[in-house]
Amino acid sequence: MELTMPESTHALINALHQSVVHIEPFIQHYGYLALFVIIFVEGSGIPSPGQTILIASAIMAYHGDLRIGWVLFVSFTATFLGNCTGYTIGRSVGKHWLKRLLPGEERLIKIERRLNRWGLLLLVAGRYMEGLKQTLGLISGALHMAPARFVLANATASLCWAVPLALIPYWINRYGHQFLLFSREYRLMAYLLVAGIICSAIGVGVLRYRKLKP
Repeated sequence: MELTMPESTHALINALHQSVVHIEPFIQHYGYLALFVIIFVEGSGIPSPGQTILIASAIMAYHGDLRIGWVLFVSFTATFLGNCTGYTIGRSVGKHWLKRLLPGEERLIKIERRLNRWGLLLLVAGRYMEGLKQTLGLISGALHMAPARFVLANATASLCWAVPLALIPYWINRYGHQFLLFSREYRLMAYLLVAGIICSAIGVGVLRYRKLKP
């Protein structure tokens, strides 16, 4: 007996494909280089369709045009290095502009202290917010966030952004019916499990982050 895919699964997969169809020819022509450059540029402070090209690359990995392992590696590396570039630029020239926008040395010192204390959570959350994900590296550098703290926060944020945005579209295409069936029958259990894993990972990161000297 042949199993047929439910209409809801077809609709979900078609919606994913339609959202990225315009960028797929670009990836087919330039491959992993396109994925790296666009995500890197976005992290360094220039608006670019980083999320779109990552989802498109994951879908193309499902079809065999790319390898999902390389998509994960390239997207994580590009995110991390792009943010580091933004941090370096911000640390070099950003302080001058911040003093113009936020006059008062005491105010800047307070913001710097808060960033050094809560920067990890800010960078993780900011990766999913338009505007912030392009500028958080620049802002962290301009506020002179401690380099060791930034590297740890940046690595955590890059991992929390690149891995889910690559694997979820890939899994939906590969295991669409099972994915939706599981989400219907075990939705609460899945939410609690994912929330527990994320909270544990962030908790460990925060503890290590706060032990580092600013």
